[in-house]
Amino acid sequence: MRTALSALAVLLTLASSARAAPVAAPSEVEERDASAVLNTRFVTYEDGINKRDEVEERDPTAVLNSRFITYEDAINKRDDVEERDASAVLNTRFITYEDAISKRDEVEERDPSAVLNSRFITYEDSVSKRDEVEERDPSAVLNSCFITYEDTA
Repeated sequence: MRTALSALAVLLTLASSARAAPVAAPSEVEERDASAVLNTRFVTYEDGINKRDEVEERDPTAVLNSRFITYEDAINKRDDVEERDASAVLNTRFITYEDAISKRDEVEERDPSAVLNSRFITYEDSVSKRDEVEERDPSAVLNSCFITYEDTA
């Protein structure tokens, strides 16, 4: 019993003499490089906003590569580069329904056989596809992506 008590006393002495490592207050490290904000592990929403505000001279084409991109940035990106190739619309990260509609309208000269490969295919596209390629092999009907009751009958 005496041994246990002395062991406990030693542990308590060691614990009270141990010191915690000093932690730098956020105000002490405010001199950090603004360009390093996106590389920090504990970045905040405010840091993201400040980062965006501090580097407004950035290349508009780099917006989609930003970690802290906002809906407004996506809209601005679309507006800033409206001269982009229409065929590249489907490759953008922030594509909208309106972009998809515009894409369909702008490239109506596309090959009808490519309609089913489109990412933004509509019911109208599928109906047009069915009507345009009625010469298809009847045995291939069950392999069609847009099959209807009439097709199976």
